[in-house]
Parts: sequence; structure tokens; C-alpha cells
Amino acid sequence: MKNLLILLAKTGAGKSTVENSLISNYGFEPLVSSTTRDIRPGEIDGFNYYFNSKEVNKIAGIEITPEWRYWVEASEFDRINEKGIMSVISLRYAEDIISYAKSIGVTCNIIYIDVPKNVRKERIMARGETEESVEKRLSFEDVFGYEDIEFPCDFAILNGNQPPEDVLTDLSGLLS
Repeated sequence: MKNLLILLAKTGAGKSTVENSLISNYGFEPLVSSTTRDIRPGEIDGFNYYFNSKEVNKIAGIEITPEWRYWVEASEFDRINEKGIMSVISLRYAEDIISYAKSIGVTCNIIYIDVPKNVRKERIMARGETEESVEKRLSFEDVFGYEDIEFPCDFAILNGNQPPEDVLTDLSGLLS
């Protein structure tokens, strides 16, 4: 049976760090989203995202701006064997992914990582992004569906100022 672990968190919360560690250390396979936004330093086309892609068989997606769209193709679910993982920034996007996954028999677990905005801003700035870019990313949070955070998640991590790697310690029970 296929299982999908969904890491849900706002920008700068450490989703990619946690996801990459789970891929490297626990054998998870990434579901890769497609996006129309430009590649950022350190990102790899086909690993982090499929960049500047055309929508083919979209099963879920979100439009941040007309220039920034994210979506996942149905074929990504065919790529995973037993343990898939995906990072998402939007509750609405996660709900669409879960709906599709369940329709094809994939079990989903949602991990919500909550990090204060000031900490997330510091983390993004430390990556070398401009103040303007950081403010733009943080300003999009209103469209992500967090205003009604009463959603079913399997695990919530309140990660104040801990390094994202510490999330793995918190997740150890789910990973075994």
C-alpha cells in the first residue's frame, strides 16, 4: 500500500530541510510539484520542483499570483512505491492532494509545522534573499488557507526557534 506524508507549513518553516532529511535518511520518495516561478539558488529542477512547466494532468494546485503557480500531476503518484513525501504551503492545496490520493487508495498523514513569522523571516533572509523578496513571500500567506487552521492533521509541531532538523526528533514515533 502506498503512503504519503504531507509536510504542511508556511514559507520558511523548514519543510524542505525536513523533507530532504526524510528522503536521505528514511527512504521517502518525493512527490515533485510543478511551478511557474523562477528557480532559487540551491534548488534543482526535477528534484525540488519542475520549473516553468506546463500543466498536463493537474490534480491539485494553487495560484499565488498569475506568475507563481504550483501544482502536482497525477503521474507523480505513479512514481512513488511505498513511502512518498510532499511539502506544501497551502492548506487548500493539501486538501486537494489528499482527496486525489484517497481516491486512488493512497493513505495520507499530515504533519503541520508551526513556526513564528519572525523566525521564518530570519531563516529566509539567511538564505540570501532580498528584503523585498522575503516580504513578497510572507505577504502571500493570506491565500494559503491558514485562517481556519482547524483541520485534521496527524501531528502538529510547534517549532519556535529550534533548527528544522529538530523536527525529525519530534517525528520519530511516526517514522518507526
